[in-house]
Amino acid sequence: MFDKDYLSYVIKSRKYLIEDFIVELGMSKQTFYKKVKEPKRFTYQEMMKIVEILNLNESEILSIFFKNNVA
Repeated sequence: MFDKDYLSYVIKSRKYLIEDFIVELGMSKQTFYKKVKEPKRFTYQEMMKIVEILNLNESEILSIFFKNNVA
């Protein structure tokens, strides 16, 4: 499961405006929001770029991309 609320929180906590984050990610606003609605659409490379841009630690990665998969 994907936690879009936590992703949004982390983006803001890293002092990004969502629009600036999307530009740095290299996708259009429309594409980004489509993928957030259907997270299975994110490619591995896109997920890794999110991790890199936001400098996510392991706990944050699990919380965002694997919300209900972690015991």
